[in-house]
Amino acid sequence: IYVLKGEIEVMVGENRSVLKPAECIHFNSSIVHKLRNLSAEKAELLVVLYTP
Repeated sequence: IYVLKGEIEVMVGENRSVLKPAECIHFNSSIVHKLRNLSAEKAELLVVLYTP
């Protein structure tokens, strides 16, 4: 997940990360996860899914 605009909270299992524009995170999507927009503006993300 790469943040283009806004501020995003990413929960992966019990781990919390806050991402701002130009920041990214990589994780195993088989782990329970959720995203939340923390900013007042509309968030824009680039999400890449792949199978190795």
